Amino acid sequence: MNIHTNLDHRKFAELRATIGDSIAAARIFSLVEEAGCETVVVDKAPDEGEYTAEREAFFKNVFSIDNEAQPERWHFFSGAIQALVDISDRDERYLGYCDIRPTSGRSISGALIDCRVFVKTNRDYLFLTCQRTFDVPFGDGCVLQVRAFPYMQQDGTVVRCAQAALASIARFYDLQLNGPDFTKVGARIATGARAIPSRGLDARQIGLGIAEMEREPVVYDYSLLGPEHKEFAHCEQIIYRYVASGIPVLIGIDAGSELHALVVIGHTFTPDSWLAHTRTSYYNRPKTGWTYHCSTNWVERFVVQDDNLGPYMLAPSDFFQYFACRLVLVPLPRGIFLLPEEAESFAGDFLCPGMHNICDTLDGFLGRHEQDGKTQNEDTKFWYGQFRDHVNRGDLVLRTRLRQSCEWKKDTAGYEAYQDFETIIERLPLPEQVLVVEISWPNIFTHARMCCGEILIDPTCPIANSVPTLQQAWLWMHVPGVVLHRDARAGKIDISVLEGRDTVRKHHRIAKESAPCDPR
Repeated sequence: MNIHTNLDHRKFAELRATIGDSIAAARIFSLVEEAGCETVVVDKAPDEGEYTAEREAFFKNVFSIDNEAQPERWHFFSGAIQALVDISDRDERYLGYCDIRPTSGRSISGALIDCRVFVKTNRDYLFLTCQRTFDVPFGDGCVLQVRAFPYMQQDGTVVRCAQAALASIARFYDLQLNGPDFTKVGARIATGARAIPSRGLDARQIGLGIAEMEREPVVYDYSLLGPEHKEFAHCEQIIYRYVASGIPVLIGIDAGSELHALVVIGHTFTPDSWLAHTRTSYYNRPKTGWTYHCSTNWVERFVVQDDNLGPYMLAPSDFFQYFACRLVLVPLPRGIFLLPEEAESFAGDFLCPGMHNICDTLDGFLGRHEQDGKTQNEDTKFWYGQFRDHVNRGDLVLRTRLRQSCEWKKDTAGYEAYQDFETIIERLPLPEQVLVVEISWPNIFTHARMCCGEILIDPTCPIANSVPTLQQAWLWMHVPGVVLHRDARAGKIDISVLEGRDTVRKHHRIAKESAPCDPR
């Protein structure tokens, strides 16, 4: 291994110049340089799989390419390191690496760049929801760690943007599937074109690639919509609900003559979104959820991996909604039959005063509770009144994610009123995963990111496109001072009044480790 240390701007530019005029490489170098990188360790014979697979599938047959050539792995460290022995296991100075193909384009066959170089001081407004910790072998028995989402570029022949996107998602899920594997999978569908050189993959072939990961491909094809329907498609809402669940989403954007594949791995949160408030009041536009505000009104950017331009790029959500996005493909965990948008729509109808007004039911139960001589906490009464007012005005904000039931139960232990419903939670039968629809309203959601409760919906419930079926999918509803819960197996519904203090709280963040909907 060669050590390049004490890098100043000139030396950094010289090292970067060895891989040509690559925008993606420049992006990586800029990220690590801003994070204080002063040392690059170059491994001339790394243990990697992507270029090895590409060479076997194609490059070994190309006369102009040296079949013995190896890719280089460039390890980035903050601070100056003089010798390899100065690097220890899980060294906190490690910023990640990139692998450089030994081909004429010198493109990046794989990279793991630590999220710290991107998410710095804006941790409250920028969320890389799809990331996990990777072990990276280094030197003689040393293991480094990097927290990241995988990145790779296409090689232009065996691997194009769709294969690169699929391969990065597969690596996120710790699957040994490389770009050429997805080229082979795509070849199962005859298109009349040769598999190699590849022209990329269409939606059906990408769906097969997702199935190869033992996940369920969910495809949203917006190219089939007419111009009059595109404004109401709201693909940004679809993308957000999955990404907020820790599920990376592959999208196809209109790049002129063809579609270009990106992977969406995170999002921003704008705490003072002017548009979210003025949309309905100034311009008399319908709410984004028709009967409620979608939380995506406060999501102005998505974090994407673009194989052409680099990792951790910020793309405007409006650009996807109104102009660019043509395809959304989701690697959904198996056993999920109710989709997030269906759950959120049901929750909106469930809370909508125009259909049955859930608050009338709750008011009646609370009234009988008081007649029995039982009283509620005054703060709880205030917040229930706020909830009731916003339901009647149709002014709620809903936010939907797929979560592990065990994680949701663990979070409930932090509620103020947990002791009032601890026994219910412990006995409540839940599937392994649940769709959680958090309930809020603009004034508490915008700046403080607070919610007043949630509805839990069973994602294993079969879909029959009927209200009765969806009504059999809800499992739990909690608003200030009241809990409704349903035993789906026994068909029994109960309601409990909480007498302790039960106010608004911070909405749940994504789990710290891995993707919470990873079925492993």
